Amino acid sequence: MDVVCFELTEHGRLSEVDPAEAQRRWRAGDGAFWIRLQECSMAEAELLLDEIGVEGLLKTRVLGSGQGTSFVALRQSVFAEWSVFADEACSRRSEIAALCLPKLIVTLRSEPIEVPAETLESLDLSDLGPASISTVLCSMLLWHGERTTRAARAAGSIEGVTDGGTSGFRSRLRSR
Repeated sequence: MDVVCFELTEHGRLSEVDPAEAQRRWRAGDGAFWIRLQECSMAEAELLLDEIGVEGLLKTRVLGSGQGTSFVALRQSVFAEWSVFADEACSRRSEIAALCLPKLIVTLRSEPIEVPAETLESLDLSDLGPASISTVLCSMLLWHGERTTRAARAAGSIEGVTDGGTSGFRSRLRSR
C-alpha cells in the first residue's frame, strides 16, 4: 500500500506530512489533510476507515468503490467516485474514489495515476476560494476534467472545445 499525506496550508498549498501525524492532528482538530491511498487492499482501506471513525453507508461505499461514477452527499460528508485517465497518453482508464469529511479528504486509487511531479508542487488552491477540503476535491475534478478534454480533442471527438473545456458551458450559464 502506498500512503501519502498532505496538509492543506492556510495559503492554499499542499505540504507533505507523515500519515500518522496527519491522523493525530486531524483528530485533535489541528489542520486540514489529504490522505492519498494507492494500491491498497480492502483490509487496509477498512483499517484506515476504522481509525478515522467512518462507518455505515460511507464505509460500505468506500469499500465497494471501483464500480463506476457515483456520488453520495450526507450532512457532514461526501463520497464521490469517477473515472479518469491513468496515464499521460490517456490510453488507460482507472477510477478515483474520494471520501470528504470535515477537514479531511481520503482518496483511493486502485493503481498509480500519472501526475507530473510539478503539478502538486505548483498547485495553488487559493484560486478556487478559501483553502478547504472542497477546494482540494474541486481541483482534482478540474485537473482530471482538463486531461479528459485534451484527450478527446486530440482524438478528434470534441469539436470546437476551447482550453479548459468549460468556457462554452460558462457562457451559456451567464446568458440565462
